[in-house]
Amino acid sequence: MSRIGLTQVDQLPETIQDFMQRRGPLNVFRLLANAPDVFLGWARMVDDMLSSATFSARMRELITVRVAYLQTSRYELNQHVPLAHSAGLTAHQIDAIIDAGPRDAARFTAAEEAVLDLITESTELRDRLERHTKRFRAAMTEAGFDIKPGEHPIVPIMLYEEKLAHDFARRLLDEGIYVIGFSYPVVAKGQARIRVQLSAAHTDEHVDRAVTAFAKVGKDLGVLAGR
Repeated sequence: MSRIGLTQVDQLPETIQDFMQRRGPLNVFRLLANAPDVFLGWARMVDDMLSSATFSARMRELITVRVAYLQTSRYELNQHVPLAHSAGLTAHQIDAIIDAGPRDAARFTAAEEAVLDLITESTELRDRLERHTKRFRAAMTEAGFDIKPGEHPIVPIMLYEEKLAHDFARRLLDEGIYVIGFSYPVVAKGQARIRVQLSAAHTDEHVDRAVTAFAKVGKDLGVLAGR
């Protein structure tokens, strides 16, 4: 059970209901909808990501479900299996993706077979993501930011004050860095933060540029006073 209650879709503003109809009423969407202003900014990012022409919806969900299975991310897996069905993957194909059924009978395309092999056999992308995460966490800590300890590529930059978190996010956008400030009710009162999500698609230069922008804005807003 989530710490903050999940919203009822039919009681949400029309713009958020439209988003839910297009993308599905996932628990993460229903949770974030407790803060409509945060949700709408975040939803624009999600729409851009999910509308990317890099992968079809079917291929995107095939990749997501396979990675979630390999990473034992039970929550992500449970959330994305229905999306995989909606994207056109059959029950037999989803079983094959999570090693619960034979792949040779699942009738994947040649491209899908190649992607599944790449995800399963190569750790290149995961290794790259781990390097980026360590680089970013170490540099942000060295710069003087308060971040939640851990090894996860989703990195909370703790700012504690709601206004500061949202002002900081707006200033970072001016620097070309898109992040979202999170505050109550998405997180507990007094625990406002900016959440940064690293990706294997980033480069070292992207990571360093983000740290530089954080440091600049942090000094301007007094978060890194004296540095």
